[in-house]
Parts: sequence; C-alpha cells; structure tokens
Amino acid sequence: MAVRAGLRRLPLALGLAALCGGAALEAQSSRYVAFGDSITRGLGDDPDKGGYPARLQVLLNGAGRDAVVENRGVDGETTVEGLSRLSTLSGGGTATLLLMEGTNDIAQGISAETVATNLESLVRRGRQRGFATVAIATIVPRRPSGTNAARLRETEYLAWQVRRIAHELEAPLVDPYEVLSQTDDLFARFYADEFHPNAAGYDLLAGVFADLLLGRDRVPPVPAFVLPVDDSIDVSSTPQLQVVLYDLGTGIDTEATVLLLGDSTLTASVTGDAKSVTLRYRPIAPLTGRQSLTIRSRDLASPPNTIDRVVSEFLIAGTTFLPGDIDRSGRVDGLDLVRLALAFGSRAGESRYSAAADLDSDGRIDGSDLAILAANFGKSSF
Repeated sequence: MAVRAGLRRLPLALGLAALCGGAALEAQSSRYVAFGDSITRGLGDDPDKGGYPARLQVLLNGAGRDAVVENRGVDGETTVEGLSRLSTLSGGGTATLLLMEGTNDIAQGISAETVATNLESLVRRGRQRGFATVAIATIVPRRPSGTNAARLRETEYLAWQVRRIAHELEAPLVDPYEVLSQTDDLFARFYADEFHPNAAGYDLLAGVFADLLLGRDRVPPVPAFVLPVDDSIDVSSTPQLQVVLYDLGTGIDTEATVLLLGDSTLTASVTGDAKSVTLRYRPIAPLTGRQSLTIRSRDLASPPNTIDRVVSEFLIAGTTFLPGDIDRSGRVDGLDLVRLALAFGSRAGESRYSAAADLDSDGRIDGSDLAILAANFGKSSF
C-alpha cells in the first residue's frame, strides 16, 4: 500500500507557492554568477563556446530574460579554494550565485561529508557577500572505470549531501547529477573525458540550470541516504531499510509514494515535509539471499514527474551461492557464462583475469571452470 503515515498530500496552495518559487527566482536578478571549477569554465567544450554559462545566457535571453551570466569557473579549484575566492566577489544585493563545486575534492579523495561542510559554508558566504539568491548544484557524474570505484561512490554521496544542504538552508537546487545519470548513453554521447562534458554535454548542463531559473520542474523526487547502500554485502538479516526523497520543486505526492522490497510493497514509516520525506522499514522475518529495494513516487507537477527505480541491491550475511554463480545473482545463467567467457584463457596477474570466474581457484580460467559452471547451469542458489 502507499505510504501515508505522518504526511498528507501537499495542499494546493502550497503546491502553487512551490511552482511560483521558480518564477520568483527568475525575476530577482538580471546578473547571474556561475561559480565553480573547470566544469563551470567549460573544459572539454568546443573552442570559444564558454561552457554552460554562455549557453545558459542564450537560453535565458531567448526566453525573454534580460540576463547576463558571468563565467567564474577556475580549473582545478577545490571547495576550500572556492571559499577564499568567493570572499572577493560581491552580489550587489541583487545577483544570483550558481554554485557547483566539489569534483576536484572527490578526485583528491576528500570525503563527501567534508566537501558538504565546505559547500554549506559557500552558501552562507555567498549570502554574506550580497548575493540575493545562492543556488547550489550537484556535481556531474564521473565516467565509470576500474580504477575509480570509490570516487564514483563519493560523487553519489555528495549528491545526497547537496540535496540535504539545499533543503536545510532553503537554497534553490539544481541537480545535474540526477538528470545526467538518468540520460541514455551519457558518457558515449555527452562526455569529453572522465568527468568533463563535451559540447553536447554542456548543452545538456545549461538546460538543467535554465529549468530552475525559468521555473520549469522536470525532475521527479530524487533518492538519497539509501540504506543498505547499493552493492552492500554481509548485511544483517533484519536490516534497517531507508530511502530519503527530496523534491524542492513542486513537492512530493506522498499518496503515490511506495517502498518495495523485491516485489513486496512495504508498510513503511514516513517522516518529513512536503519537500523531503524519509521512508523507513525494518523486516520482522529474517531476509535471505540477494535483495532489492525500490522506490516509486511522483511529484505534484502537471503532468507529474515520476520515479520507479531500484535504489539498492544487497546481499544478506551468510548467503551461499552455487559454484558458477559468478555475479551472485542467485542463479547460474547466461550472464555468468558471459563473464567466464570474457576471462577465458587468462591467468592470475593478467588484466582479463577475474578471481570470481576462477571457480576452482587454480589461478587460470579454463575448461575446468567451464565444466563447474555447466554442472550448475540453470540452477538457483537459493
């Protein structure tokens, strides 16, 4: 059943006020200061295109706004350096600051929590420096690779923290991380390198900022602070399940918000407000095997923006798998065969070697491993 405890559907008047928030923001300023690192400056863009700020100015002017967007991006800047540089700027009491920073902190191995503390200070510093509005943005996703798994995770965690900051400090939120991460063929079509967009990517990024400034709500409620974290292993058999949803636009339609474990709808406890709700559930009966947690929700835009997404897959402690279940999905199937095939013929120490596919643990992946997989093909681990 849909979660209802502790919250009601956002009243119409409040919904209209949320819709008008974008209009109020767009009317406040004709000067916008895009503040950040090389992604703000436009590294990876076509020559003389100016990154997202120049494109954003074109979009605002095309919508009838007499707007100037200043590009204050600095290559390689961290949030600590940004705090120092922001002290030299002035908003003049009317300008809007567009703050997107933290990519270089993550690259240096700084935790999302530490970066978030600096971002909170940047929002407050911007207000102190006379900016009428300080909008904060999540950073863009990083291209996946075998060497940056920790950075991928911290980038997602930072997006969670930025949503929290925007909610708690009542700052307008721009969410490139959400929009870009849900874009098909993102890295093939829209990226120049690991984390810099190409020209098409900067077009996309400018559109995300323009949506906020022009009062358009195209983003559904977005998840954060998910427990258990995706890909967790050795999870308790009665774990605390949690998803926090944010929607700083039109607000969350709580009557249409559902938390599912596998295919089962949960009677979750719900706390929060129209802009942020926390759903929690702790199973009474012990769980086993691989589990998946799904959130379904929508906002109060017309038409509504919807989300129906698996936000966490995790393994319960003590789960055993049949030999050949390489991906630990609970079944030995064609996906396991593909993984073995990709590593077939390799030895320990070689780039193609996969310890998970070395089913007999002899340091090489060969016919013996294939025979083990074949013996259990089509069987379920649990």
